[in-house]
Amino acid sequence: NASSPARAEPKLFFGQIDKFLDEEALGQHLARFGRVVEVKVLRNGRGDSRCCAMVLFSSMEEAETTIERLNGKQLVEGQGRNLVVSFAKSKREDYAPQQQQQQQQGVGPLLVCAALCGVSLGVGTYFWNRLKRTSPRFSRLSSKTNWTFVMTKTHVDLLRKYKAKCAVSADQLNRITEDFIAQMQSGLGEDGGMLKMLPSYVEKMPTGREQGEFLAIDLGGTNVRVVKVLLQGGKVKDVVAHEDAIPPAMMRGTTKELFDFIAKMVQTFIATHAKAEAGAQ
Repeated sequence: NASSPARAEPKLFFGQIDKFLDEEALGQHLARFGRVVEVKVLRNGRGDSRCCAMVLFSSMEEAETTIERLNGKQLVEGQGRNLVVSFAKSKREDYAPQQQQQQQQGVGPLLVCAALCGVSLGVGTYFWNRLKRTSPRFSRLSSKTNWTFVMTKTHVDLLRKYKAKCAVSADQLNRITEDFIAQMQSGLGEDGGMLKMLPSYVEKMPTGREQGEFLAIDLGGTNVRVVKVLLQGGKVKDVVAHEDAIPPAMMRGTTKELFDFIAKMVQTFIATHAKAEAGAQ
């Protein structure tokens, strides 16, 4: 804001932007506040948006006006989440509080990886300590420069034995894959299977050359989002989205009730957007 200390450049941090927005679409939305010099959407290693971006304006006045007009508000009224807009900071870690909500989406895979590493370390430590406790011939020799651990052939054979038990052959992997596919087919065929499956009816994958308007439905654990995306020249030109929470009773209800709820959301979204386009014309 205007009371903030002098800044080196009019660069702003935008948090909680729509994950479908690219640099060009975000720049077009922000052009009404001033001349946008540069837009950079922050992405992860897979190229997916982290739902935040850095935007450089041509003047401090334009940047301050943008903060005043957009911080805590929606980029397009009635669509998407409230934005977090502030002056860009010098260190990446300064943005951690602002990005916490986006980063929570990646906590699950990180916890799984940490758990696997912990199990591996624990198993290795267990056998290592067991060898030291059970074998009087296991010794540790010291020198001035390093420590050397000496194991007998018996200990080496024991480790190889346990390593062999942990190994998975190509034949075993093929059997696991076949069983997994069979469980998926069983889940699609009838209720009550080990894997609960829903038919997607996806007949083909996108080619990257699609043009025009597309409607997408994003069903999460607690929310449903309806998105209309405009594709031109292999890029996302515009995004219109609406998100609603799934009522708790609906989560515990029947499949028909859930899909009726989603269908009603889509119907309302299309009708509302059609009225907005008609009014704009």
